[in-house]
Amino acid sequence: MTASFQVYYIPDEKPTHFYTFKIDGILRQVQDSHVFRGDNCWFVASRTLPNIHNARLVHDDDPPRDEGQCILDDFLEAAADAANSENTNAWLAYKRIAAQAELTSDIEHRRFLQQKVVLTFYKSRQQRLFTLEDMIISTFNHLSYGKYEEAMQAAWDLSGSLADTWEEGEKQMDREYKILRQGVNPI
Repeated sequence: MTASFQVYYIPDEKPTHFYTFKIDGILRQVQDSHVFRGDNCWFVASRTLPNIHNARLVHDDDPPRDEGQCILDDFLEAAADAANSENTNAWLAYKRIAAQAELTSDIEHRRFLQQKVVLTFYKSRQQRLFTLEDMIISTFNHLSYGKYEEAMQAAWDLSGSLADTWEEGEKQMDREYKILRQGVNPI
């Protein structure tokens, strides 16, 4: 029989880049797990206890809390992220805890918001890529017809548009960092 999924909380004891990469690397090696990086902690849903010295089991009747509610917020975000993932076992582990603490509606609300943010981000990226594709085609058309001045201007415009595309993506990442970090840049 396979062990059921459990949720583990790992506080970020040393918030340095090295420590973050080290812990994240260890957690991503846990087979079939769901990893969520919060502001000052990780949440991991897996069948086995992560090989990290300060990993704590989140009990079904006691979601993690702190005075500032930051850990609970991270728990709710992690649960919503698991619900939006393809890892059904992870979602069920979070859902079991949330149901006991009457937090399911909070998670569903956050789940909807996460879906909306991710969809908006990817649609905007897709639209920008279509625009860039048109600009590249235009540049090559100018070159193929020997219109070198127009090609130079089109290449210059393309360069500016590439910079704008990157900057727009960075601004969206900054605005919705906690949500987009999980799927776009997991660390």
